[in-house]
Amino acid sequence: GAGLKVKVSTPASTPASRAWFLEGVDVDTGEQIGWGEDGSGFDVVQMRDTSIVYPGIPSIEAQFAVRFRASETIDRGGRIEISKPEGFEMSCDRSKLWVLSLPGVVQCLVTKTSLVMTLNGTLIPGEYAFVLTTQTPAATPAENLFSVLLRDTEGTVQDAAMSVSGQQMQTSVAFFGAAFSWTSSEAGQASTITIRFSVQQPVARDVLGSLLITFPQNF
Repeated sequence: GAGLKVKVSTPASTPASRAWFLEGVDVDTGEQIGWGEDGSGFDVVQMRDTSIVYPGIPSIEAQFAVRFRASETIDRGGRIEISKPEGFEMSCDRSKLWVLSLPGVVQCLVTKTSLVMTLNGTLIPGEYAFVLTTQTPAATPAENLFSVLLRDTEGTVQDAAMSVSGQQMQTSVAFFGAAFSWTSSEAGQASTITIRFSVQQPVARDVLGSLLITFPQNF
């Protein structure tokens, strides 16, 4: 039978109702002459293995780590966009930006609600990570959600993880992260990771039960 292609922009997540309706109307009379429904629709698929890690300590300069698994190829000149809540002040200072497994960054722009990095090479399907620097807000934002979008050279979204929940700001625990460092970032090589933090005031008993260090996949 005949087919009709319609170009749409997908929502940030799968809607509660995924049904699609088709209605045929007589152009002269406006009378309905047919209709159809697809009740199944399709899921909006988020970019795989996306995580955002930073300390939930208010009003400090901290490292902000982003990890994701791209499923599409993004050519040189494509962009990685981080949508952020208001209150997070991110930096494009090259001394405070670690590209890690990215092919390189030729430009970095930051606004009140986003940070956009233009790639200096091709991003092929696979797992990636990078670290930047942010000033955390004084309190947990009301809309505490981040998004990671991969855009091609035309600005079209090719892959995305939307509405990733951020950390809750812990005002009762005065921990401060220090520099996170490593001896090598070459694939398949041994590397020594140093994780530092300082405690600025006593922590009451039973408030802190343990320290959890989470490694990226394959480390």
